[in-house]
Amino acid sequence: EELTAAIKDAQSPQVDGVSGATITSKAIQTAAQKAIAQAKGEEEGGAVSVKMVPGTYTAAAQGFAKAELLEVSVTVSQDRIESVEVNPDNGETATVLQSAIDLMIPRIIEHQSVTVDAVCGATVSSNAIKTAVESALVQAITAAGGQETDIEAFYADVPVSTAKEELDVDIL
Repeated sequence: EELTAAIKDAQSPQVDGVSGATITSKAIQTAAQKAIAQAKGEEEGGAVSVKMVPGTYTAAAQGFAKAELLEVSVTVSQDRIESVEVNPDNGETATVLQSAIDLMIPRIIEHQSVTVDAVCGATVSSNAIKTAVESALVQAITAAGGQETDIEAFYADVPVSTAKEELDVDIL
């Protein structure tokens, strides 16, 4: 409610997000930006161009472990995410975190997007990875002279999977 009121008052989605609801705030701001573009008749779905200084950038975000931040290293080229590595010394539950690493990081790289879905059962760890990756990308973008808001280039819509999996079990 705070964020939508701020957007309305500012007549722009470029407002501060709500503390404690960073990911939800960004989702609302992105949706508002798309709705405004659509109302103006602007073309949707065009690739946003962004330039970065190639290299490896490190950032951290609060994961499930309250005593330690989850740190990632993101390697980028001039315009792409090349790899994402999670520091193993992070205090997260190893098996839970590994599911986010195995399932979500490949989607981030494939879709060049930090707006991929979190992994069920590893939501907090997933969101920490996405937040840290986003922070690292902002470092690379600003190093190239870009603006923090250019991170929107990595807010690509990710298609919903229609894959089905059948499980045959005795006990569920």
